Amino acid sequence: MLPVSGLLLAVRGPSSDDELMVLETDAPPPLAVIELGRRVARNVDGSDLDWDGLPASDAAAVALTIRQAWMGDLLTTASSCDAAACGERVDVSFHIAAYLEHHRPEVPGGVSSAREPGWFALDGSEARFRIPTVGDLVTALSGPDSPSALMDACIVPSSLSPAEVEQVDAALAALAPTLDGMVEGVCPRCGATLQLRFDPCSYVLAELRDLFAGIYYEIHLLARSHGWSEHDILVMPWSRRIHYAHLAAADKAAV
Repeated sequence: MLPVSGLLLAVRGPSSDDELMVLETDAPPPLAVIELGRRVARNVDGSDLDWDGLPASDAAAVALTIRQAWMGDLLTTASSCDAAACGERVDVSFHIAAYLEHHRPEVPGGVSSAREPGWFALDGSEARFRIPTVGDLVTALSGPDSPSALMDACIVPSSLSPAEVEQVDAALAALAPTLDGMVEGVCPRCGATLQLRFDPCSYVLAELRDLFAGIYYEIHLLARSHGWSEHDILVMPWSRRIHYAHLAAADKAAV
C-alpha cells in the first residue's frame, strides 16, 4: 500500500520495452520511476491510476512496490565500516513492507482541513497548503527552480512568515513523509554503528539496471544463434527470452 494515498497497486511483470526504458532513460530518478510506474502499475482493481494527482512522496513507494513485485520484499544494501582502521563490509537488510509501515503519515497538531478539498490550514494563521502531487513534481523538475515552484503551487499566501513556513514544512513532513532517509547497520568486526542514506528511487533504479543489464547480450546472442530480429526477440516474455539465451550460451560453450 502506498503510504500517503493509501492505494493498493497491482504490478505486472517487466517487458523488454520496460527493461530498455530503465537502462536508457536519462530522466532524474523520481521521473524515471514515475514513467516506469505508468507502464507497469495499476490500481489493484485494474483501473488506471491518476498519476498526476498522486502525492509526490508516494513516487518512492511506487519504486519500492515495483521492486517488491519483481525482486522480493527483502532489500539488502552494503557499505564499508568507516571506523578507524576497520573498513569491514557492513550489510544492511530490511523488509520493504516494514519500511513502508514505518513511514506511515500522521496528522499533526495545529492543522485542520481547509474548505478546498485536499487543502489544509494552520490553526490561527491564514496559511493554507496541500501535499505536492506527481504533477507538481514533474512541472517543478522541468523548471529552473524546483523548491520555489513547488512552494508557489502548494502554499498560499506567498508572504508567510519564517515561522509559518517552518510550521508548514513540519506539517507536510508528517502528512506526507519522505521515504528518503537513513538506515542503520552494525559492523560485524568492531561493532560500530553505520548509517547509510537510502534514496528509494535511485536505489531501485540501480538494482533494476543490474537486473536488466544482460538484455543487450541476450539480443546479440539470440540474433547470431537463430537469426531472429531484434523485434522478434523483444516481444518475447522476459523469462522465455532469458531461457533461450541460456540455451544458446550453453550451445556456444559446447562448441
